[in-house]
Parts: sequence; structure tokens; C-alpha cells
Amino acid sequence: MRLLLTTAMCICVAGCVAPKPVQWVAPHTPYIDADYAWSTAPGTAAITGQAFLKTNGGDVKTCAGSDVILIPDGPYAEDVLSTLLAGANVTLDEGFIAKKRAALCDSQGNFKFTALPAGKWLVQTTVTWNVPDVSTGGMDEQGGSLESPVATSKTGTVELLLTDRNLTARKIEF
Repeated sequence: MRLLLTTAMCICVAGCVAPKPVQWVAPHTPYIDADYAWSTAPGTAAITGQAFLKTNGGDVKTCAGSDVILIPDGPYAEDVLSTLLAGANVTLDEGFIAKKRAALCDSQGNFKFTALPAGKWLVQTTVTWNVPDVSTGGMDEQGGSLESPVATSKTGTVELLLTDRNLTARKIEF
């Protein structure tokens, strides 16, 4: 009986495979606060926008309820996004994280950032929905991450439309 239990436990343990550990990497480009200090200055510019994707059947899906992330563009930001695009998880500098702004998409997929200084920014959000997966009987997530560069001037509003032409394989995670 003890031999049978030991054999059964060995089979169970042998069948268990440890999950692959998540690897985090630091960007190659150092974070230099002076490159991003402009982004915290008060300003009078604004970015308004809408994010949506169309399904193969023509239905429109918006970013309703999703966060929209606005980060100042620069060498460190580009390196972070390139690293994300390569499929790695990135360890972010706390100073860079502090420069991030966030908004929430409303039910129509609209978002707005106000009181922005002039500068170059990166805007990112996610539009996803679930469809039945006939092969597994579960659900399959469709859609993806939308991203676009945008530049603000000292005053005025920039209107931005994020759709399938802005679809990327990277997502900004803060």
C-alpha cells in the first residue's frame, strides 16, 4: 500500500511542471529626469480623443471603461516601448512613472486630458472584447492595444482618433 501511494505521488509530482518565471528587464537607455521635466509644467493644451475597433462583422467596440495612458515621449520612453514590443516585461524608473497621466474612456470610447504643456506625448489604451472559442468551449479575447504619438502646442486642443491603424503589439503597463 505504501509503495502504491509513493508511486502515485511520484507520478503526480513528475506531471507537475513549474510555470516559467516572468523575467523583468531594465531599459537600455537610462532615465534622465531632465528629459521629462517639461511634462509636469502647467499648461493650457488638451488632448481629446476616441478609441475603437471594428469586428470582422462590422460591429464597433470602444475602449469604454479602459484606462488611457499618456506619457511624455523621449529616449527612455521609446526604449521602454521597444522593449515591450519585443515581448519583455520592463522595470520602470519611479521618476518616469510619476510623469504618467491617466484618463478613463467613457461609454462611447471618448477620453480627455487637460492642462497639458507643449510637448510630444504617447497615448495608449486597450479595446478588447470576448468571443466564444468553439475549440475550447471558453472565451477568446479579441482586439488589442492602441497607441499613437501626439504633439501639443502651448494652447489648443488636439483631437485624436485611435483605431485599427494604431493597433500595436505592445501595452504600457504602470
